[in-house]
Amino acid sequence: YYTDKPDWDALGAMLLVAACLTYGRRVPKTIAKDWDFLEDPMIQKLRNDPTRTWSLFRNVAVWLPVPDPFIFLAPLPTGDEAMMGTLAGLRKELERINELAWQASEERILSWSQKEGYPVDMRINARGKVCAQEECTRFDTESLAKFAYSIFWQALCFAEKEKVPVVLDF
Repeated sequence: YYTDKPDWDALGAMLLVAACLTYGRRVPKTIAKDWDFLEDPMIQKLRNDPTRTWSLFRNVAVWLPVPDPFIFLAPLPTGDEAMMGTLAGLRKELERINELAWQASEERILSWSQKEGYPVDMRINARGKVCAQEECTRFDTESLAKFAYSIFWQALCFAEKEKVPVVLDF
């Protein structure tokens, strides 16, 4: 199985980039640490848009290896219910985000999980000692979005190849 995940700030950044570019709006340069992305007006607009049904914006927790794109509510083994989507739908959404934002090759997308994301919170001083840097309270939106996108892309590709679901970890 494949395990990796962006945290909520990175997922929110990816959704914010998608929402802003879907509606032709400028993407904010930075986002605050621990921001509540579900309250962002652009994300809410795309979540509530009846003409655009993206699983990434509809609280989908599981994407199943099914060849047709759709979303549905279903019971989990725990007895709880969750929104589910399909890998076909997730692929379409991720391809659309890439088309809107970056038009990046797969090689470039794969590199983002290593090259993009959060700033380094430690540094090595001139004497070779590890020192903490000032804590970041704002992050580069585009970089976090690329980081999250790369992780989602890798999970999708693994899931398609192995015919397994993608499951969000809460």
